[in-house]
Amino acid sequence: MPREPKTLQKASGESETILLVDDDADVRAFVGNLLQKEGYLVLEASGSTEALRICAQYEGPLHLLLTDVQMPDMSGPELVPQALALRPHLLVLYMSAQSGETFHVLLKGQPAWPFIHKPFAPEVLAQKVRDLLGSSTQGPPA
Repeated sequence: MPREPKTLQKASGESETILLVDDDADVRAFVGNLLQKEGYLVLEASGSTEALRICAQYEGPLHLLLTDVQMPDMSGPELVPQALALRPHLLVLYMSAQSGETFHVLLKGQPAWPFIHKPFAPEVLAQKVRDLLGSSTQGPPA
């Protein structure tokens, strides 16, 4: 049974909410803690099905979907279009231990959202998230 999303309180009063999706509990704990320390509100999902439920039911804004690429129930590239149908203004950041080249093959013609390779240094992820949330454009980069 999937556990309820873990909500972490924001430290700095910023308004960004991140939906973190990864089937590995250790990765979710590490990344969730890092993002919480950066001042983000973090909702966690252990897979794509749970993430879509959160997208549909969470009453507050969701600003960023940070999702693993490979998951048992549905891949990140399969999740993203469905999440965007529910939350059209959602930004996306993929993460994976796979190479960027392998990842782009999995996209199958979808727009290429930013990608971060695991393992990553905490400061690299924090900067990537800040850059993405700080951009004034919505949608994947051209």
